[in-house]
Amino acid sequence: IFSALDEGFDYTITPLLDANPLNGVTTFDLVLMSKHILGTQSMDSPYKLIAADINNDKRVTAMDAIQLRRLILNIDSNFSTNTSWRFIPADYVFPNPANPWQETFPEVINVNDLQGALANQDFVAAKIGDIDLNARVNMHTAEARNVAGEFLFNLTDQPLVPGNEYRIAFTSSQLTDIQGTQFTLALDPEQATLVDIDYQLAGDEHFGLQLMEQGLVAFSWNRKLADNLDTETPLFTLVISAHKELPLSEVLRINSRITPAEAYDLQDGLMDVGIDFGAYAGKNIAFELYQNVPNPFHHETVIGFSLPESNTVSLQIMDANGKLVRLIRREAQQGYNEIQLDREDLPAGILTYTLTAGEHTATKRMITIK
Repeated sequence: IFSALDEGFDYTITPLLDANPLNGVTTFDLVLMSKHILGTQSMDSPYKLIAADINNDKRVTAMDAIQLRRLILNIDSNFSTNTSWRFIPADYVFPNPANPWQETFPEVINVNDLQGALANQDFVAAKIGDIDLNARVNMHTAEARNVAGEFLFNLTDQPLVPGNEYRIAFTSSQLTDIQGTQFTLALDPEQATLVDIDYQLAGDEHFGLQLMEQGLVAFSWNRKLADNLDTETPLFTLVISAHKELPLSEVLRINSRITPAEAYDLQDGLMDVGIDFGAYAGKNIAFELYQNVPNPFHHETVIGFSLPESNTVSLQIMDANGKLVRLIRREAQQGYNEIQLDREDLPAGILTYTLTAGEHTATKRMITIK
């Protein structure tokens, strides 16, 4: 609704939101895109087709899947030829819903010779890349995860000797029970170094290696359900060099630092992802506060954190003089969580943020730009 507009004039309403491109985007969207491309399960909405047209070439092809995976793996930070959201007037009727590009659909509303208030001019918003329609329209509200179970890699725990190299094969007896998975591999660079990755069922296109020096590797993979997978064949094999004498279970972790850890069963159910070292030492989750991304920032930023158990958390943001400028409290789940901040709610300059959850607390710095 727009009020107090001069009557008798022409007006154009043009919505625009090109922020947080990963909102609602996961490897499960690639699963759905693959089914559509292969013709096994077509998308049932013109808005889903628009959301799947990542490169904005008015069709859904494997090129869209490639670009979307690069975004999930943090190789790309935005859509190079598209905006994060597209807006279509709510009263627009697609001549052919199975091909929304048959004619150029409108993305503005024109009002000629306005009389009275400008109201009831509504749009349908399509989040690019979000095919399963789970984008959060209010990013300050945490969404509950309905987890259907766990997908586990079967690794053998072993003592690591400094100076030796080890091949760690990522196999899973559950591989044929999932459609795809994504996660972040965490390898403490002070304890061991990733020397190489032996691509097997997964290829190099399924890995994001931008933060490998920090011991973080993003992973996103989905299978063609017609494939006959051998659960004895590794998805991939890591080659690591040990720096300290520690068991492998204390060196290698799966977490959600870059790409959130999740898998998708054959019924489209959401699953957690972990490593079974026998006693499943890899399941232990440590309290950790991550650096906000992006940093510095001038529009929005995301602060991620992991909790060993569900708890009430508080996030305090202080300016350079130690003055509290914002306090956020919320319920957080076990595992990975995140809080999004808008630049307009914060002063410019160097800020510190402190997260407290029960007896745990941690502080980091961030920079806002005008």
